[in-house]
Amino acid sequence: AAQTEHPGKKTKWYFETAKARKISSFIELARPKCEIEVEQLDTHPFLFNVKNGTLDLLTGELLPHNPEHFLTKCLDIEFDPDAECPRWKEFLSSIMGGSENLVSYLQRAVGYSLTGDVREQIMFLLHGNGANGKSTFLDTVADLLGEYAQTAPTEMLMAKRGDKGVPNDIARLRGSRFVTAVETEEGRRLSEVLVKQLTGGDKITARFLNQEFFEFTPSHKIFLATNHLPKVKGTDHAIWRRLPLIPFKQTFWNPDKGEEGPPELRMDKTLPAKLREELPGILTWALTGCLNWKRDGLGWPPEVRAATDAYQSDQDSLASFLDECCTIGDTFVVAMADLYAAYCRWADDAGERASSKKELGKRLEERGFRPDTGSGHKAIRRGIGLLQPVKEPTMEF
Repeated sequence: AAQTEHPGKKTKWYFETAKARKISSFIELARPKCEIEVEQLDTHPFLFNVKNGTLDLLTGELLPHNPEHFLTKCLDIEFDPDAECPRWKEFLSSIMGGSENLVSYLQRAVGYSLTGDVREQIMFLLHGNGANGKSTFLDTVADLLGEYAQTAPTEMLMAKRGDKGVPNDIARLRGSRFVTAVETEEGRRLSEVLVKQLTGGDKITARFLNQEFFEFTPSHKIFLATNHLPKVKGTDHAIWRRLPLIPFKQTFWNPDKGEEGPPELRMDKTLPAKLREELPGILTWALTGCLNWKRDGLGWPPEVRAATDAYQSDQDSLASFLDECCTIGDTFVVAMADLYAAYCRWADDAGERASSKKELGKRLEERGFRPDTGSGHKAIRRGIGLLQPVKEPTMEF
C-alpha cells in the first residue's frame, strides 16, 4: 500500500517557511543579479543606437554596441555612411519651394532631433494649408527614428480651463527625442506655461494614472504641424523665441480630381512607401544635419524669421490698437480708465476679444508704458496718449 505523508510534516514545513528569516532568504534568491536604477538608463544625449552599432553624434563615428552605456532604444536600421536618399532630397526641395535655406534648416532640425540635447529650447511649428507635405515629412522622420519617436495629442499643448487632469501625455515623453503633434482646432490657445516647461532644460514632473509622480530630464523636440496656428497671448521674448515657424507654402495637386499643376507638385500616393525605402540614406542625411547643427548652430533662416514675425504681429492685437488709436512719446500721458475705454471700443469695432483692464496694464508695462498716479490718485500711463480724446476725460493732468 502507498505510504501517506504524515500531516504533521506539512504543518511543520509551513511554519518553518513562514518565518521572517526564511521569507527574506526566498526574496534574496529571487532578486535579479543585475540591478540598476531607472535614472541610469539613456543618459547619453549624444549616443544613438542603430542596428549595427552606436552612433557618436559628436563625431559621426559608429561605435560597437556597449551594454555599459545602458541604452534602451535601438533603430531597426543599419548605418551606412555611403547610403543615399535622392527621392527624399527631391521631396524636401519641392515642399520648401526650392529654398536651400529651408531645406538646410530642416536637415539641421532633424539632425538636432537625433540627440537628447535640448539646448535650443524651441518647439517647431510647421504651418500651411492641406496637401503641402507636412504630414509626409513628419511621418517619414518618425519612421526613421523608430523607438526614439513619439506622438502626442495636440490637446496636451493647448490651454485648458479647470482641472488639468493626470499628465499621462507628459509622462510618455520621457526618453523620447522626436515628438509630433498634428493639427489644432481653429481658435485654440497655446498653453504658453507648458510650452516653456516642455522646451526648457529643467526637470519635468509627471505621472501616469494611479501612479506616483516622478521627475525626468527632457530629451524631446516637439514638432507641431497644423493648418490653423494656435493663438498666443504672450508678447514677451521668452515665448516667441521658442516658436520658429516653418512655412509650407506649396500645394500638391491631385490628378484624380482633375487638378493640374507643376510636375514637381503632382501628388504621388506611393511616395511614403518610396521614402521608407530610403531610410538608411535619410539616416546618413540626418547625421550630417546633426554634425552641421553642432558646428553652426540651428539658426533662423530669413524665411523662418519672417514667418514667425508675421505670426507674432498677427497675434498682437494690442499693436494694432496702439497704431490706430494712440500716439507715443515721452510728453504724453493718459488716464488708464480713458485708455481702457478706448481700447474696449476699438476691440468691439475690430471684432477682437478685449483683455481685462489688469491684463491690458500688464501688456502696456511690457512695452515700457509705466504706471503712475495722477491727480485724485487716479491711475495713469506715461509715454502714451489717445489720438481721439474721450468726450469726457476722467481727470485733468
